[in-house]
Amino acid sequence: RSFLGDHLGYGAAEIADFHRVHKESGAGVSLEAFKTNVGELDAYCIHDRIHRTVVRKPGAFGGLQGVDLHLENCSGSTILICDSTAQSFADDLINCRVLIGPCSSS
Repeated sequence: RSFLGDHLGYGAAEIADFHRVHKESGAGVSLEAFKTNVGELDAYCIHDRIHRTVVRKPGAFGGLQGVDLHLENCSGSTILICDSTAQSFADDLINCRVLIGPCSSS
């Protein structure tokens, strides 16, 4: 959990969901399960989230400038982007609450 939150900038709710879905019986997420499923935690493209809370903390994009963010196919979710982006694209969001931090383009 510390690696995903402190080093990669994912929010606590998203980390808890990842652990809940991919943990093994009685234990945490194995290294093999982490390697197989870490793609679900794409920092730049948030997609296929249903009734989830997604947070990108300040610094989640590693201090990179010119980051494009894509939000796609989400329903009933709360999405909080607390880092700056160059552009943000939102497609097929249904009943979602979205907060996006500073954007360098309009």
